[in-house]
Amino acid sequence: MKKLLIVPVLIMLGTIGVFGQYDLQVLQLSQNLYQSDARSAAVGNAMGAVGANYFSSVINPAGLAFFRRGEYLISAAFNGINTSSSYLGNEDKTVRNQLSIPSMGFVFPTINRVNGKVVTDGWVSNTFAFGINRTNSFLGRSYYAGKNTKSSILDYYVESAEGRTPSQLPNVTWLAYQTWLINNPNMAKSYFSALGDSVSNYEIAQNKSSASHGSAYDMNFAYAANYSNIIYLGAKVGIPFVDYINSFSFNENNLLAGSNYLSSEYESELDVSAVGFNAGLGIIVKPHKYIRIGGSIMSPTFYRVTEQYYEQITSELDTTITDPESIEGKFKYNATTPFKATASLAIIAGKSGFISIDYEYIDYSTAILSSNDYPFTYENKNVNEFYKAANNIRIGGEYKIGIFALRGGYAINQSPYDPQYEPENGDRSYTIYSLGLGLREKAYYVDLAWQRYVTNEYEIRYILSSVEVDPATKDIKGTNLIMTVGFRF
Repeated sequence: MKKLLIVPVLIMLGTIGVFGQYDLQVLQLSQNLYQSDARSAAVGNAMGAVGANYFSSVINPAGLAFFRRGEYLISAAFNGINTSSSYLGNEDKTVRNQLSIPSMGFVFPTINRVNGKVVTDGWVSNTFAFGINRTNSFLGRSYYAGKNTKSSILDYYVESAEGRTPSQLPNVTWLAYQTWLINNPNMAKSYFSALGDSVSNYEIAQNKSSASHGSAYDMNFAYAANYSNIIYLGAKVGIPFVDYINSFSFNENNLLAGSNYLSSEYESELDVSAVGFNAGLGIIVKPHKYIRIGGSIMSPTFYRVTEQYYEQITSELDTTITDPESIEGKFKYNATTPFKATASLAIIAGKSGFISIDYEYIDYSTAILSSNDYPFTYENKNVNEFYKAANNIRIGGEYKIGIFALRGGYAINQSPYDPQYEPENGDRSYTIYSLGLGLREKAYYVDLAWQRYVTNEYEIRYILSSVEVDPATKDIKGTNLIMTVGFRF
């Protein structure tokens, strides 16, 4: 027998956790894990003051002013991610791989001449560039499982339903009500679960599997100018676009005999696409032939986001297996990411190579969500409270041996979370190690890079007022192998 109920479908997803779905969404749109060309990847993406690399259009467009010849480049990459999960004393590992095109670009410099001679004073050159760079990857897969002796997700459904009539229940809780996982007598505002009113002990086998894929790219149109080979100025306009899918299922099996509740499964899929606009300005000053000092400011990215979502619950009770109950919908809203500022220093050892360091500042607490259909008051409050400013450091170097180059780099992207909330979420900082090789001829070049990043996450599937819920911990290690081929003209 089905419950007969007409319920207005809320636009908010029923994602359960410390933060809501949209709080995390704006964070994913704001964080960058650059995977562009092989040269920049090999030196930890520390290219803010080096110049003469297409990745400058992302970090500091003034670097494009160092080009003296036209250039076309394209990159190919192999991306792999390994996730080790721990939950209630059990360990699980997952692997996921993909092939991708992280960057493609064109650079067109114009060298100013007078009477056939290259100008050395005043405006020496102008450079135009356009192309795409990948700024983030959403590749992922995880699985964790364990036996919970303290609680069940049904307890969460009951707590979230208390004080509401059935017509007032949020999405996920409404699905639980429709599948008899929770019930109430006489349509009252007090509920009980299929486990019963008084549960003295639990033997609940729980598992969650999730998978995601997709990327964020920035399509750039940039201009740079060289003044007297001392001051280099640049500007860029970016059209970032994002497309990714995240899906997961959470399952419970009741191991105790004699209970009406046997099992349940919650499934969710979220398809996100976004298009935005941003702009940036940069400068590099060369006070000495061996020293370059750079700075850049990147505006917030103003995204228009479209989400399509699907949620479903299936339950198995002692008396029946219910038909799956589901909701789906589409929602559009605006997301504004924080601005970024970068300061850079590069020491150029003539034709032998360079050492470079970038410092990047980004305040995640300033991200904003908005919509004509929903106020986002609660979500914006969470963003302001839970997130903080991050100080990111990138260090890299290159050593040339004839036509060959050896490269290495290191980067640390600080956690976006305020320290008091890291215990519930992991620090989500990224540590990145990289190595690379390059071969450069006059007409072409080939670069190879190995990039390794490490981070960790905590996940609390649901929160209860009556008992502490143990988190799942995830140690994530990603590997990128990138090859870039460039042609000069």
